[in-house]
Amino acid sequence: MSEQIVAVPSASPGGLESIRSLHFGHAPCFTVVTLKEGQPEMRDVVDNGGHATGGCMASVQALRAAGVGMLLVGGLGQRPLDALTGAGIEVRFCNGQTVADVIDAHLAGESVVVGLEHLCNHNHGQGHTHGHGHEHGHTHRHGAGH
Repeated sequence: MSEQIVAVPSASPGGLESIRSLHFGHAPCFTVVTLKEGQPEMRDVVDNGGHATGGCMASVQALRAAGVGMLLVGGLGQRPLDALTGAGIEVRFCNGQTVADVIDAHLAGESVVVGLEHLCNHNHGQGHTHGHGHEHGHTHRHGAGH
């Protein structure tokens, strides 16, 4: 197996034991892991610049600069999905409570390429669903289509 650089949206301070963030745009940071011979090695933590510093493109550029080739998400919108895939980053949906859980699930073959069913369906002011069987019950304070 060749070396692969993977990122997981995560809670601060980042790292393998950090709680994974369920939404790309709201993650405080991204934990970056190198997979070598099927074993995860901690590589870096990349801060999420968020919507205030260039929209989703700032995060996409930071991930690309860190050498990330795959992002394992719990949810994201169409615009960041388009930006990530346009930058050559494969985006996959994968379950897990912590970053380590997500990585383990991916290594076990449980991640899938993000499809329409994994995209966030924003109903501003009414919470939103991610199309994967549960509601997060929080609202977004930014423009549609992030």
